[in-house]
Amino acid sequence: MPRYSALWLQVAVEQYDALPVAVRRLVDARIEELLERPEGPREAFNARADS
Repeated sequence: MPRYSALWLQVAVEQYDALPVAVRRLVDARIEELLERPEGPREAFNARADS
């Protein structure tokens, strides 16, 4: 029976692991920002367009 998995996730992890440490820190910081405020900076949020 074939095994299925999320290939895109495996590729993303491999690409992330290949990044220099400084770049990984930037990526992690940006992800944290998006998790805290997914709509982005206040000036970038447009309630009419983003709803």
